[in-house]
Amino acid sequence: MEIHDAIATISIDSLNSTRKQSDVLYPEEENSNRTVVLIGSGDMTMGLAINLLRAKYRPVIASRNPERARVRLKNMMNLTVNIATISEAVTMSNIIIVAIPSDYHHTLPGDSLRDKILIDISNRSPSAPSGGPSLAEHLQALFPESHVVKAFNTVSSYALSHGVIQGSKEVPICGDKEWTRNCVATMVRDMGFSTVDKGTLKNARAVEDIPLSFFPEWRSAFIICISIFFMNWILYLFWFQLCPNFESHDKWDWSVFTLLPLINTHVCISLTAAWLLLLTYMPGAFAAYLQLYRGTKYSQFPNWLDKWMKCRKQLGLLALLLGGDSCPILLAMLAILGVTSLPSVSSQLTWREFSFMHRKLGWISVFFLGLHGGLDNWGRLLDKLACVVIPGGSHIFVVLCMFTILLKIPLLLPCVDSHLTKIRNGYERNPPTMSPA
Repeated sequence: MEIHDAIATISIDSLNSTRKQSDVLYPEEENSNRTVVLIGSGDMTMGLAINLLRAKYRPVIASRNPERARVRLKNMMNLTVNIATISEAVTMSNIIIVAIPSDYHHTLPGDSLRDKILIDISNRSPSAPSGGPSLAEHLQALFPESHVVKAFNTVSSYALSHGVIQGSKEVPICGDKEWTRNCVATMVRDMGFSTVDKGTLKNARAVEDIPLSFFPEWRSAFIICISIFFMNWILYLFWFQLCPNFESHDKWDWSVFTLLPLINTHVCISLTAAWLLLLTYMPGAFAAYLQLYRGTKYSQFPNWLDKWMKCRKQLGLLALLLGGDSCPILLAMLAILGVTSLPSVSSQLTWREFSFMHRKLGWISVFFLGLHGGLDNWGRLLDKLACVVIPGGSHIFVVLCMFTILLKIPLLLPCVDSHLTKIRNGYERNPPTMSPA
């Protein structure tokens, strides 16, 4: 009992200590003027100052040249904001937003920044190597007696200045002290953003990579799409142009090459869209068989399957993009799937509705795709191979489509489906043995 009382006393004392530190560094409105200092006079400073004013804060802009900053501020905002030198401004608040390039961090007055929260909003140059210490970690090393927090580096100055949000309203926050992260998070939420606690300052390395990322989720899907298109394009180059000339003993017929820019490309785009739709649903079947074999959902998928599963949405959207001139019924189904994959639409659907759209309707579209491909290419399926050994794109596509459908059929059996559902709900056929200790 005494141990429990001691633990409770320690917990309450630490909580009160955290609150006291938070009150000192981030006082409530009735106890302070809610002043926040912004070092710098660039676009980010102006945007943050506007948002702080909207949130009933009192921003103070610290500049090496206060007069020039005052003129610029008047031309941009026509609002009354205090402007002071850096040495004067840093004494006015315990929360300081460092909005100057990282190359000039060393010029800040270190003695005046002791025990203050420094919010680093800088981003590294795209040409700078990644993987090393973040700019926030460098700032912390320069001022070890200050408390550096990474925030606002994922928000653009244009969005701040014009009151629009480009992308997510989430602001990742990193800092070594939890109470400093809480202080900054309160201010961020007051400004109308939502916060994501990313933990210690070491995680700022990943946060600083966010603004420099360029469609990372689409990279694999684009590579697959381009690879399939060129594979089909080369196959049909042999089928339509090269092999007829190779097999003919007459003079080389150059007229068939007039089909190359239009007909070949049109056929290859349609086939690529069909392939992408199949590749959208095929990994789900592989994952189901793997879970049935292992008897658990808690084991990690192989790396190749994991990456394939993660790019299914992008593969499906590319199939929608390329399949615009194909089967109208299939296009309508793809359009429904594409629209319901948008976050603004999917958030309005229940899980049952979303599951029906992307499982049942998705596999129905695969069935119609196979039916369309089989009926449309039935005559060509019986043709001999071009140049004896080269199959046409329709040969490969129909076989792949039938293979995908055959993968799904056993999973629809009630006995298999019920067991798979149990596994996905947490059932383990061979659970790991627990130690008696």
